Amino acid sequence: MLKPTLYPHQQQIISALRGSFKSGHKRTVLQAATGFGKTYCFSYMVSEHIKRGGKALILTDRTELLNQAGGAFEKFGLIPNYIRSGEYPNLNHNCFISMTETFHRRVDKYRDFIESLTMIVVDEAHRASHDKVLREVKHDCFVIGATATPYRKGKTQSGLNEFYQDMVSSVDTPGLIDLGYLARPRYFGVEVDLKGVKKLGGEYNSNHLQERYKKLKTFRGVVDNYVRLARGKKTIVFSAGIENSMELCNELTGQGFNARHLDSKNVSDSERIEILKWFNDEPDAILCNVSIATTGFNQPDIECVILYRATTSLPLYLQMVGRGGRVTETKKEFTILDFGNNISRFGFWDDPREWSLEKVQSGSEQPAPVKSCPSCDAILPATVMECQYCGHKFKPKEQEEAAEVELKEVKREVPEHLIGRKLSELGVSELADLQQSKAYKHTFIWRVVRSLGTDGIREYAETMGYGSGWMYRQMREVGNSSFTDYTLR
Repeated sequence: MLKPTLYPHQQQIISALRGSFKSGHKRTVLQAATGFGKTYCFSYMVSEHIKRGGKALILTDRTELLNQAGGAFEKFGLIPNYIRSGEYPNLNHNCFISMTETFHRRVDKYRDFIESLTMIVVDEAHRASHDKVLREVKHDCFVIGATATPYRKGKTQSGLNEFYQDMVSSVDTPGLIDLGYLARPRYFGVEVDLKGVKKLGGEYNSNHLQERYKKLKTFRGVVDNYVRLARGKKTIVFSAGIENSMELCNELTGQGFNARHLDSKNVSDSERIEILKWFNDEPDAILCNVSIATTGFNQPDIECVILYRATTSLPLYLQMVGRGGRVTETKKEFTILDFGNNISRFGFWDDPREWSLEKVQSGSEQPAPVKSCPSCDAILPATVMECQYCGHKFKPKEQEEAAEVELKEVKREVPEHLIGRKLSELGVSELADLQQSKAYKHTFIWRVVRSLGTDGIREYAETMGYGSGWMYRQMREVGNSSFTDYTLR
């Protein structure tokens, strides 16, 4: 069997992870974007650890990882023992995989086993469900928390900094796109009236969201725009709930499209397997799903992602859109149709993002909602009823027919003279132009500015008219100036 090869960006993050452990940290988050190969990286770390006599446990919430065959584990020569509900394996082996909930139910019986572990990998570490197991790990074993989105928010959640001491990263999403490891997205969105839709636990209430979409007959707009923008493309649809998903699926099949519905309540395991095989085999398949194909779902030839729902969860938004981000020999870009104001809520999927182990304060990371004027395409605050540029008057949403809904392409407006340039090539005036274009968050631009050193910070402050307070804050943070050097598009 050929020895598996690590790509340079994977070698880089593994080196950073080892460096974190060597510096004295015992618990480190491995942050890597969707499509980076996180499973590949932590499988390599586990295999190397076991070769040195270690004993490892991988905790996951993904049934796909629990049932993985022919994947990363096998490539690295790992033969894991599975801790499944109703099964009690021999605990004297050196590599185990378990669903987190199953393992937590056995914590009292597995005290000695936990003490014998020398490495624990937490798959999708941003999920709070893992916290209760980590609280039971009292000894100094190495813990790797693998996630694309180290993000916690809300009063009921603990920050990741309560469980981890350090975080390592490598190439982010825009960098992976530039390197050809991820597909380039094309965005289309339409403003949907969600005013009055109630929330439960900070997330949109599924029943209320479904009622709103049903009232607006949004499914007709989904079909119309699919025909216009993505006809014949393999498509995955994320719906607000089962009723919405089935309604949209019926509309699609009624018009002759190759669509099927999938959810976790009304579809048996055998049907699920059959539907996923159909989706894999059919080039023009449209899979309308509810809470199934997010984390861990890997179908590289998906060419279109339809967000037929709204979410307040940044990780969920990135995971849903990321299902289309894989590349193949024939697919280098994909289409996003947003019917939930998600792009205006969170920004672009391929925006550079700064992650932290500390919990995010509610509302602090969300941009102001916007909408496009249908007459002149100006981007306007979501609340205005008349365009200040052309005078177009917006109708109340309840008066609009769903069939009239037409998605507008949403683009990042990089100044033309900067397109094709790398970030590291930009001087102070050019970085100022980039910030003023609002194509990227100002905090990201400031990180690049800090890489220019104190003289560059002073010149930037003068160019932008910033005061001494801003300048001194940036100088204090001059050590926090690393960024992925990619080409502006």
